[in-house]
Amino acid sequence: MSDVIITVRGEFSAEYPAERATIQVSAQTDGADRDSVFAEAVAASESLRTHLPEAHESSGGPISEWSSDEVRVWTERHFTNDGSVAPRLVHSRIEFRITFSDLGGLAPWIESAVAIPAVSIDTISWDLTDATRDAATSTVREGAVRDAVARATAYSASLGLGAISPLAIADQGMLDSGSSGGGFVPLARGAMQNVAYVSGGMPGLELKPQAIAVASVVDARFSAS
Repeated sequence: MSDVIITVRGEFSAEYPAERATIQVSAQTDGADRDSVFAEAVAASESLRTHLPEAHESSGGPISEWSSDEVRVWTERHFTNDGSVAPRLVHSRIEFRITFSDLGGLAPWIESAVAIPAVSIDTISWDLTDATRDAATSTVREGAVRDAVARATAYSASLGLGAISPLAIADQGMLDSGSSGGGFVPLARGAMQNVAYVSGGMPGLELKPQAIAVASVVDARFSAS
């Protein structure tokens, strides 16, 4: 009896606690006068900057890096119910991107930042350190290969065949088509959530990031006889 070719897909995922947080912070003001609106946004952003140096330490954190490189000023005009044009409304927005390597310092810093008029937290994204992500990548890839071997072994046994022999293994979608579909799929899940009140009667922000799921998918081909 000739060998039977078995082609399978192996999958594996694991979850890891978040180690970094990157927040988008903005200073935004609105009004009728363009110069005044922009000046107010600049003043708010300067107040925000005073909170950065004391917390910024590239190696120790809590803030490992930050940047502010986007400034927007735009005007809106609306029609009223009677069809006339309403006075123009000018918006000015200055954005910051701040990365926290020490998550323990994140909530206190946010509380101090949002106390500044016109400053708001837009988004929070969670991530792993490079070392953890590299280790996680290796772990889930090995798990995906083991899953592929287990599936192929089960197929072989169901056919009454013997041990399997590997013929080829590739990232998802590359075994036949030669495409560059990635077999490693990092999935970062999380958002600002769980705002609560801490003991002592004072309001306090508590953040609980969801675990970060790292997944891998491989395609494999085996022979069995």
